[in-house]
Amino acid sequence: MRALRGLSAGLTLAMGALTVAVLATPASAAPAFGATLTLDPPQGKGGTTVTATFQVGDGGGNCRMRVTFRWDGHEFATDRSNDCTSSRTFKVPRGTKDVGPHIVSASDSTTHQSAVATFTITATDGRYPSSTATRRVRTRAPNATAAG
Repeated sequence: MRALRGLSAGLTLAMGALTVAVLATPASAAPAFGATLTLDPPQGKGGTTVTATFQVGDGGGNCRMRVTFRWDGHEFATDRSNDCTSSRTFKVPRGTKDVGPHIVSASDSTTHQSAVATFTITATDGRYPSSTATRRVRTRAPNATAAG
């Protein structure tokens, strides 16, 4: 009977140690793979101020990053970060004639992670006609002559 109690106590202790080992997290864990890019706001007209936030893993970790941000393939900002999250504020180019979706991307040369998001231009700023704009045509009223 004592042997069974000893075995039971040993298994309970071993299970407790296993539970602690499973629940414990390493102090200097590498960031989880995967990256996200969020835009706030995700749509607007030319000149809208947007915050682009690039995050590797769950963010808040200890990873050094060198992030390059791009609008339709053209670099507009770079950033260095040590906490797996990088943000940059930018203005949507004014005078754009391209109403519709545009690609914003961010890539980190250190972790080799990248992500894309779409910003939708909802209206032009008036410098270029929109493809859905209607053209106003002025008409002249016929000259009226007074009957005399």
